[in-house]
Amino acid sequence: MTMIHSWYIYPFMFLLVLVYCYTKLYAESTHKNKNNISQYRVELQHALGDTLSTIEKNDQTYHVRYPLIFKAMYLASQLGYKTFQKEDPDDKDYYILYIDLPICGEETKKAQCSWHMPKNTSQWDNPTTEEKYRRCREYNFYYGSTTF
Repeated sequence: MTMIHSWYIYPFMFLLVLVYCYTKLYAESTHKNKNNISQYRVELQHALGDTLSTIEKNDQTYHVRYPLIFKAMYLASQLGYKTFQKEDPDDKDYYILYIDLPICGEETKKAQCSWHMPKNTSQWDNPTTEEKYRRCREYNFYYGSTTF
């Protein structure tokens, strides 16, 4: 009887070992993912800091500064910082672009940074959604490295 009884316990022990190993592997992979996410966030913060520094160095070189402001707004939004724009109330030909940056390394304390940017004077050619994405695919065909 003891022999039969112990035979039934082996699959149960195997299952326990399997669950233990799976749990351990899952915990390790979750920890690695959290580390990867933390590392990615640090890289974004460094990229934003470098971009803001480059904007300051090119404050009067507008053709360099404008694309950098868009890049900074993208990086800030990826970090979860508030970014927004509004029309300049004093000059209707300009927008004001804003980023709420954390101050002193504290995510809860924010300080606004803003830049003036001229409105785009290009005329909109009013493409349909289909036409827009056809243009994107055509560009990707000639210049891209991936396919749609």
